[in-house]
Amino acid sequence: MLKLRHVSYAFGSHWVLKNVSFEVEPGEFVFLFGPSGAGKTTLLRVLHGSLSLQRGGAHVAGFDLSRLTKRMVPKLRRAVSVVFQEFKVLPHKTVRENVALPMLVRGIPRAQMERRTNAICRVLRLENRMNLPCRGLSGGEQQRVAIARAVVTNPYLLLSDEPTGNLDDELSTRLLEIFKQFNQFGTTIFLATHNRRLLEQVPQAKVLHLEDGYCE
Repeated sequence: MLKLRHVSYAFGSHWVLKNVSFEVEPGEFVFLFGPSGAGKTTLLRVLHGSLSLQRGGAHVAGFDLSRLTKRMVPKLRRAVSVVFQEFKVLPHKTVRENVALPMLVRGIPRAQMERRTNAICRVLRLENRMNLPCRGLSGGEQQRVAIARAVVTNPYLLLSDEPTGNLDDELSTRLLEIFKQFNQFGTTIFLATHNRRLLEQVPQAKVLHLEDGYCE
C-alpha cells in the first residue's frame, strides 16, 4: 500500500524529511508518531500528492509518485482519503452536503449517498447538525465533518493528521473505534499523532517514529 525509499523534502534550505524509508502493507493500522514540527504533515502531503516528490521514491496505493502528473492526482485521491488539521470543509455548505460531496463526484446513486451520509453522521454524533452550514459549527464539529467526508467512500487508504486534536477524550476514543472498524473491513489506516495515549488504544498497530525529519 505504501513503499518509500530514501524520501527527502525541503522548504528552501531546510530539510523537513530526511532519507525516509518504510513499507506499509494493505490492511495495516499504522501510527506515524512524533512531536510537533517533526515533519508528519509534510510527509502526509507528499503521500497525498499535495506536495511533489523531491528526492527518493514512493509508491502509494499503486501510484508511482515520481511519475505522478496533475491529471493522475484525482485518481490517486479516489483511492486515498485524507483528513488534515485545517479541516477544509466548505463553510457555506451544510454538514450533509459536505459529507456527501465525494460520493456526488463519484456518481454514487442518491439513495445510497443518503444512507451512507446518515450512517456516518450518526456514528460521529453529527445527526443533529446535518442541515446546518459548516460555518456555524465549532472547530471540533468541523473536524468531525472532515473525518466523515474522508471515510464515507470507504477508501483503500486513509491518511489522517492529528485527527483527535480538537476532540475530547470520549470522542477521541469513539473516533479511534471508527478507524479500527474501517481497518477491519480492509482500509489501511495511516494516522499521524503526537499523542502517546492513542498508541495505547490500538496496541496491535505498527508505530513509525518520526523526529527531526528522520523516521524509524
